[in-house]
Amino acid sequence: MHAITLPMILLLGSISAYPRVHPSFDDGGEYLPKLVAESTLVCKGEVTKVPPLRVAPNPGHLNTPAAVHIDRCFKGQPHSAEIAVLYDGVLPSAGFSGGIFPVVLERGDYALFFLEPRGEQFAPVNVNYGVQTVSRLAAAVEKSIVDPLQLIECELIAGLKDSNRDLVLANIRLLGYMKELHSTAELKKLAKSKDLLVSIYAWEALMRMGDYSSFKQVAQFLAGQPLSIEFLMDPADRIWRMQNRLSRQIERITDPQFLPQLEEWMYSPKLFLKRDAISAVRRIALPRSEPAFLKLLDDPNPEFRFDATMGLIEIIGGGAGIPVFRQEDFQSEPAATSARVRQWWQTNGRYRLPPTSTVSKTRSLT
Repeated sequence: MHAITLPMILLLGSISAYPRVHPSFDDGGEYLPKLVAESTLVCKGEVTKVPPLRVAPNPGHLNTPAAVHIDRCFKGQPHSAEIAVLYDGVLPSAGFSGGIFPVVLERGDYALFFLEPRGEQFAPVNVNYGVQTVSRLAAAVEKSIVDPLQLIECELIAGLKDSNRDLVLANIRLLGYMKELHSTAELKKLAKSKDLLVSIYAWEALMRMGDYSSFKQVAQFLAGQPLSIEFLMDPADRIWRMQNRLSRQIERITDPQFLPQLEEWMYSPKLFLKRDAISAVRRIALPRSEPAFLKLLDDPNPEFRFDATMGLIEIIGGGAGIPVFRQEDFQSEPAATSARVRQWWQTNGRYRLPPTSTVSKTRSLT
């Protein structure tokens, strides 16, 4: 649950355009093919006129029009160079909740807009991700390119040369949400940047698209980060926090070649990394992970003991005759329940393992 209350309204009026335009503050997102498919109009432009931000008891969502000057469109064409885009210019005094962030625009904000018509006005198709910060830099595109996604890809790549670091990061992030690119060459170049934060954003974007060419660098980065953020100052603080985002991409891995590192991370003191690595190893579900899951049965955390049990069941492909091991049993009697799992495994489960040459089918990335 997220709530935007009066003290945060004062904050919204003082922060930079980067987090203000992007409602979810750079974390999370929606894939651009979905946003484009849902949109009637996809354009980039500058907010030129907005009334002062204010508060009311129950104003409703997207309640105020902002004037936006359109620089370039990738899907559809507006009726004029300036359009009205609805945003949350009047915020509810009780705050927002339920994971919905306000769309707050101010004069001078520059963004990529994914819009649908509302009468003579337009509204973001997604309240959290329908307005995204981007660089103003434009691409020189051949007239033969008409596909909206390819046009957006070219535009985002052009913005990687922006002198504003935050705008470069914003464009990298959106490239990761393209699902696939005609070329990842620019991202791979940035993955080797001397600016560590730029590299991390590039690693994340590549991994989101299923490209793990920077996996070794990601592993080295995670190994070098401290457990605590207590004594870190920005920008080290900002870099440290990127671990969790990289970890979420690690959770999506389905390629068995990464199992040695994933199995090592199953015992990491960093809980977010440990949890995501266990999830990935369970998804890959190969017999070679048997020792890793058996070791995890002794973990101090009952949650991970249960994960170990499910992992053992998954590497044999499930099936009939498997005892029921409930998560609550690991909470109430962790040692006794783990012992029951071991006994079942040694007397029955392990004999159901497929031949080591058999590669189990893995669930695809979604």
